[in-house]
Amino acid sequence: MKTKALLLLSAAAVLLRSPASAADKISSAILQKGSTSWDGGAFAYPQGQPEMTVQRITVKTDGKEVELPVHCHPVPIAGYVLKGSVKVVTSSAGKSRLFKAGEALIEVSNTWHKGIFAEDTELLVFYAGKEGVPLSVKQVESSFFASKCR
Repeated sequence: MKTKALLLLSAAAVLLRSPASAADKISSAILQKGSTSWDGGAFAYPQGQPEMTVQRITVKTDGKEVELPVHCHPVPIAGYVLKGSVKVVTSSAGKSRLFKAGEALIEVSNTWHKGIFAEDTELLVFYAGKEGVPLSVKQVESSFFASKCR
């Protein structure tokens, strides 16, 4: 009888013990938040059917600096540097900023700029776009979207 009571008490203790809460196992941190890009420029969401794009960009420098062509993004864009670094330079204002591994950025929209990579780099990029709108356009292009860049 005593053994049965001990077994019942043990079983009750196991059932009543609360499992580890999800809150104890999960953490969250906002890496970047803002209503303007890193250079203070405004951005606007395109009208129409939204289209989200997530892109991983890998740049291999082979020990030599890699410079992207001057381009612009007609949609809001945010990114996270997984590895390495990227220096972003705007064309018109000549502003620049270096983003290193572990940093998030709200990229410039509708602004001509380029990225410069001095080391192997991996970026995770998020575009808040619209169906039919390109993620980026090069300055040498003549298109409706390129004409909106400054």
